[in-house]
Amino acid sequence: FPIGSNVGKIKYRTDAREEYINHSIQSVKVDLTGMKIVVDCAEGASYYTSVEALKELGGNVVAIHNMPDGTNINANCGSTHMEELMARVVYEKAVDELGNVVDGDQIMAIIGNHMKQNGELNNDTIVATVMSNLGFFLMGEKNGIHIEQTKVGDRYVLERMKEIDASLGGEQSGHIIFLKENTTGDGLLSALHLLQVLV
Repeated sequence: FPIGSNVGKIKYRTDAREEYINHSIQSVKVDLTGMKIVVDCAEGASYYTSVEALKELGGNVVAIHNMPDGTNINANCGSTHMEELMARVVYEKAVDELGNVVDGDQIMAIIGNHMKQNGELNNDTIVATVMSNLGFFLMGEKNGIHIEQTKVGDRYVLERMKEIDASLGGEQSGHIIFLKENTTGDGLLSALHLLQVLV
């Protein structure tokens, strides 16, 4: 193995956050003016990126769990601890003012139907896993959307999406892939697509 100066060099980029924010807001055209949004940043990178992106789009943002220290990511917050977020949404009268949990299947159904209506859902197909709810498959039948099934894991979802040229796929857990914009689940992109439908 190389040692010393032979290991190589790393060049730090200070513009990566802005580049990601710009990519996200250019990918999903939406005006959030007048919309109040509570964001649980889960003590992760979104403490900056999601908050800034939503603000740039005109949103009135209330950020919680937005003081990461490098060790506290997801500590009593994030997708496995939604109670505080739900309560804060109700308190702030933010979107959704009822504080309901909307899982990945529901998000894919809402966005998938919107994409289909706008001719953006390739082959009228959504790729999901065997963990998806029966109601999700019934929604597909009712609305003329084919639901392609894979094993659990977003790597399998991505693999199948590439094979059949699908534009939307994901898991009930909330990892949603918009293949035109990213090859992995992306919370900010998912939020922007859902907000676009709401707007």
